[in-house]
Amino acid sequence: MCRYNILLAIFASWALGGVASSDDNNKITVETTDSAVDEMSLFEFLEYINNPDIFHRCNLDGLEKLVDVWSPNSELTEPYRYYFSGYSGDELAFRAIEFAEDLDIELPPRDRDRIVMEQFKFASEDDSPVAMNEIGASLLYCYQHIEQDIDGAFSWLTRASDAGDGHAKMSLARIYIHGLIEDQDAAEKVEKLLAQCAELELPECLSNELAMERQRKK
Repeated sequence: MCRYNILLAIFASWALGGVASSDDNNKITVETTDSAVDEMSLFEFLEYINNPDIFHRCNLDGLEKLVDVWSPNSELTEPYRYYFSGYSGDELAFRAIEFAEDLDIELPPRDRDRIVMEQFKFASEDDSPVAMNEIGASLLYCYQHIEQDIDGAFSWLTRASDAGDGHAKMSLARIYIHGLIEDQDAAEKVEKLLAQCAELELPECLSNELAMERQRKK
């Protein structure tokens, strides 16, 4: 069984509380004593976490390297410095997310992205797990028009995960299952990351209400 299928089996058994196996044609078999578990709930979960479309932004034209986006932007950011005044750490990171979604502020998309990424950088200097996750996610999924950088994403997401960010744990699991980082212990690390993420009760880490209820009872 190839490593990819082994990881699929781990996801299945973790989500459904059973024993899962897979052949080289990606056919998943799950043995469970719970009659409420059906095949659809398994594949809904696997489709979510293994969907390559999550990287579709990385095929866009005009993506920029993070180092270039973080180059001095004083003339660009100065008019909006009031928006972030008095915020730091996670609060600053959340404020940057609000800025990104504030349609009342009229800005070209690329300018908005640069301002947002700059604020994430400032927040990360205060050891904000939220900011570190957002930076890592931008490097992995090409948010904010950032060019994909797997090594950079892995580094930032690991820092965020170690600081307790559940979203970062989920993204790290995706890195392993997509084979973006070679690691002979990938299967064990994925299982651990998903278990830690589920403990935080993030919906992204759970296949359906059954899996969520199963996790609460542990």
